[in-house]
Amino acid sequence: MHGTTDHVQSSDNDAMRKRYEMLKARVEHKLRIEEGQAEALPFLAQAYGDTLKSSSMLTRATDIAQKFCIIAAGVIPILLFLRVAF
Repeated sequence: MHGTTDHVQSSDNDAMRKRYEMLKARVEHKLRIEEGQAEALPFLAQAYGDTLKSSSMLTRATDIAQKFCIIAAGVIPILLFLRVAF
């Protein structure tokens, strides 16, 4: 009787070990992707800066986007407060 219980526990342990290894590999894969993205970020910033210097349209679009974000950051909280307060 103990032999079948040991066999079931052994197969459960094997299944858990396989699942653990699969999930561990998946996490490691995601970490490698995130590391690659983090390493590419300075190159992206450099390329954006170089393109920004050579394109007046991109410069204008960037200025407009910055102003929009600054205005939105100042106005939206006030509007939300007024909406909740009144």
